[in-house]
Amino acid sequence: MQKQLNRITIFSATLVAAIFMLTACTAASDVISTVTPSGEQFAVPTSVITDDNLSEAASIVEPVADALVEKLSSEGTAGDGSDVEDLVDDLGLDPDAIAEQLGLDPDALTDALDIEDIAEQLGLDVDADGNEVITDEDGGAVDASDFFADFFASFQNSAMEQSLEAALVPSECAAFQTIEYPAGYYTGSLIDTHLHMPPLNDDPTGDGESYGGAGGVDAELYDSIDPNDRPLLGTTTTLDEVACALRQEGSTKAFTFFPVYDDASDALIELAYNAVDRHGELFVPFIQSTSSEISTVEAEVLVEMLGKRPDLFVGFGEVGDSPTEPVNLPPDAPIYVGDFEVAQDYGLLVYFHPGVGDHENLGRALKMFPEVTFLVHGDFVRPYIGDLMAENSNVYYTFNDIFDEVTPQFRFGDKQDFIDAMERDWEPLLDQAMVHYEDLINTYPDRFMWGTDRADIVWNYHADIGQLLVKFGRDFIGRLDPAVQDKVAYQNAESLLQ
Repeated sequence: MQKQLNRITIFSATLVAAIFMLTACTAASDVISTVTPSGEQFAVPTSVITDDNLSEAASIVEPVADALVEKLSSEGTAGDGSDVEDLVDDLGLDPDAIAEQLGLDPDALTDALDIEDIAEQLGLDVDADGNEVITDEDGGAVDASDFFADFFASFQNSAMEQSLEAALVPSECAAFQTIEYPAGYYTGSLIDTHLHMPPLNDDPTGDGESYGGAGGVDAELYDSIDPNDRPLLGTTTTLDEVACALRQEGSTKAFTFFPVYDDASDALIELAYNAVDRHGELFVPFIQSTSSEISTVEAEVLVEMLGKRPDLFVGFGEVGDSPTEPVNLPPDAPIYVGDFEVAQDYGLLVYFHPGVGDHENLGRALKMFPEVTFLVHGDFVRPYIGDLMAENSNVYYTFNDIFDEVTPQFRFGDKQDFIDAMERDWEPLLDQAMVHYEDLINTYPDRFMWGTDRADIVWNYHADIGQLLVKFGRDFIGRLDPAVQDKVAYQNAESLLQ
């Protein structure tokens, strides 16, 4: 449905869009331009911004752009414009205020963003009902709010493209040296069935003040991680470095969750494609689609994402309860039902993280989709997994919570402190893991798998940490009945890929 936009909204959107373009590029270029739906070049000179204020500009503009897109996409932006004026005041979108924040010459910024000139370049017009529209190349009308939402998404993708290029910088990996394990350790093949691929940095020119998302239960903890310790491809690590760590630790494959955001999916999907193209079967790609407030997307968006690289993804997930998202729905919620229908149609595995009290909802979802294979994990569902397996043949479990009390250090702590804690508590942690899982694994030996759940901090992906996690996993698996060890280590995972 078309939404009326008054002139101040168009000006505000254009102002933010232009500044965003300026921050996304270096000051060496004379102009930055993009192509509008009418085929015109929308060009803005870079002379109004310098290397000194690129980072600050990015940190200011990103939340402004996000809030404005949300406003443009919502109902009620028409009428007398008072709500838009409030938004402008709240966000400091006045050109003079923006210029002051960025240390720019207000006149230079205003000249660069002449609204009449930009409106003309955009083909901005008013239709018979008084709605602001953009004229496309065929003379048709494109809703202006949709245009600006796409406009911002194009800048987000541009930032992602920069990070993708940096993430794909090749690097050498030393040949894997066979690791000698103590007697009793499992020494066969090993598949990590729970690995989060670090995301691309969507703010390559800024300092990334916000890392954990807005409103998630652990958002503040994530934001407290030093920027240099955040796992961001193209900034603090690369694809080849992650692959090398897996090889150095001896993992033969990894079920890998590639984050794909609904507003910037192209570069992220290309990352997954390049991972498989470059490293073959090492990465088993799952599409971890997510939107702004929930760790999934609507079914039609998921279909669109999958269509960008047909037959690339083996699974859908990890989705479900997320510490970084403000909205966490149960697995039988309508949005997940729609996603599971897509997974069923595309033959995808589903990786789901249930939240507190979700076990009954999970049971309903399992029965709704008996042809879909679900992989789950986590403390919340562990007490109920035996009953769920007894009633449903389509559910598998990855145990990657065997660090117990050491888990917070693994996610948010100091690397050496984590190493010291693991070495100090090695035997008690393994004893607790055996209490949790030995009987369950013996009862359902074909449906348990090992994983690491590396995700939150960059040193999780260091080779020495990978080797420590594998050593711990091999010690645990080696304590199980020899008849089930190969199944837990790799055979159950392999069976899901056949």
